[in-house]
Amino acid sequence: YTEDRACNDEDHIYVKLKFRVVERHDAPVVSITSPSPTTEVSESTDITYTATDTETDDSNIKIDLFYKKATDAVFTITQGGKPNSGTLTWDCSSLTDGTYIVMVKGSDDGVPKKSGYDTLELEVNNPNAPALTIITPGEDEELTHQDEMTIQWQATDEEEDDANILIDLYY
Repeated sequence: YTEDRACNDEDHIYVKLKFRVVERHDAPVVSITSPSPTTEVSESTDITYTATDTETDDSNIKIDLFYKKATDAVFTITQGGKPNSGTLTWDCSSLTDGTYIVMVKGSDDGVPKKSGYDTLELEVNNPNAPALTIITPGEDEELTHQDEMTIQWQATDEEEDDANILIDLYY
């Protein structure tokens, strides 16, 4: 906005005002509703949230999902610019076990763009594959298709009863 005011009087100074009017608006309000804090998760889990904005249609809010190990300083984005659906699926299957912080961030379409976020601490405990050791035949043992052989192995699982391990044999 520019306003010019001139005075005819010699005792007054010519004034020119120039300023920009920016409409004040608030950031979206984001709240993670599920799962509960410190819940143990594995493989993947649904993160349920609400994201609302009093000045725009909630469907205009874009959602980003971030995570970081609790001991790390920097978040990693895993999903960006998603529609405001209320649920995101976090795939944590490739992460090492430990405490993680998940952040859901909602950004509006205002000028300037504003963002709100909420965080949640979760315990990742992904299942480990059983350990399998072939005892016989030995690694360097030569076999022919006519040989009858006995295959011996040992399988252990840190998380399950060893008796429940199923082994598929392919030849």
